[in-house]
Amino acid sequence: MNLIEIRNKIEGAWSKDTSYKPDEWTKENPAWGQCAVTTKLLFDMFGGNVVMGYFHHNKETRRHYFNQVNGFTIDFTVVQFDLLDSFTLIATGNTNPDNLITDDWMLKRFHLFKINFLLLNN
Repeated sequence: MNLIEIRNKIEGAWSKDTSYKPDEWTKENPAWGQCAVTTKLLFDMFGGNVVMGYFHHNKETRRHYFNQVNGFTIDFTVVQFDLLDSFTLIATGNTNPDNLITDDWMLKRFHLFKINFLLLNN
């Protein structure tokens, strides 16, 4: 499976139930709130580094995660910000992949996302 096929399957695995902000998730912006589960899956598949950044939107500061593998950035969920008025990444740094799944709710979201992804591979 190439990276385009993986991206398509990841996008097909996103849902309201896998989003960090399910009340803000829409079919028009399915990447919304999917960065942690997507980054964790890609880390499990390829290794590399998990990068954490912060962005400002509507006077809020929110976290964003993405991958760096062999010197390449992989950020399938950055498209969620294309629909926002402004996206300013204010700090980045590598973080431990275990920081992506911090409680039972996050683990449940990740397992659902991974199951959705695997089902699309059959």
